[in-house]
Amino acid sequence: MTATPKAMPRVVIVDDDFLILAYLEEVAQQLGCEVVGTAATPAEAVALCDAARPDVALMDVRLGSGADGITAAETIRTTLGTEVIFITGSTEPQTVARMRALAPRAILAKPILPEQLARALRQPSAPAAR
Repeated sequence: MTATPKAMPRVVIVDDDFLILAYLEEVAQQLGCEVVGTAATPAEAVALCDAARPDVALMDVRLGSGADGITAAETIRTTLGTEVIFITGSTEPQTVARMRALAPRAILAKPILPEQLARALRQPSAPAAR
């Protein structure tokens, strides 16, 4: 008996850079994901995830005007149970430690390749943050 391949997750994409947002949306769709929405601010991200209930949020860390995607990801992960994949250019040790504390599915450093996103999206679910 052959195992059935796991369906790709429903995703929300959060980034304040339109070009990166468009790139991630295109790649996610090419990988077979259903993109249920995009957001550019932490507040939009939380509201969208609450309404759409995606499986995974692709989350930028620095969202314009110093807004923090990690704080939004914490709400999305702990309150809604949505998994998070951080896609970020922020690799400082303090920032990485904050991301890891949320038990994300993955942390991907920009620029990312489609293969990196595919691996992260196909990974088994991460345990919930405490």
